[in-house]
Amino acid sequence: MTYEAQENYYKAIECLDIIEKKEIGITTEDDINAKALLNLGRLHFKLNNLEQSYRHLKSFFRKCKTNENKELLDIGRVNLGMIKGTQEMKDYVGMIKHSDYRTFLKSKLNFFSDLN
Repeated sequence: MTYEAQENYYKAIECLDIIEKKEIGITTEDDINAKALLNLGRLHFKLNNLEQSYRHLKSFFRKCKTNENKELLDIGRVNLGMIKGTQEMKDYVGMIKHSDYRTFLKSKLNFFSDLN
């Protein structure tokens, strides 16, 4: 958390990678491992490494399937939603940039006419 507060995200990721790679069998330590995965997902998101962020959050959810810590799961869900939304926005902006105006307008009109 100190490295993150100093915006030294790469050093924070380096420290969290050490925790994530240690598999500890004790329940309270599992929370530490899960939190490391969650924080790795968050930090990679801040650095716009969406694939790595998604991979860590996916591992977090696999590890927490049976976790009773609802707050931790909610934080993970919010982070995953932010990643998905950011990726969707990138895809949308890419579609606008790489298609001509008429193609874009036609796709929008088709979308809205399908709703009726």
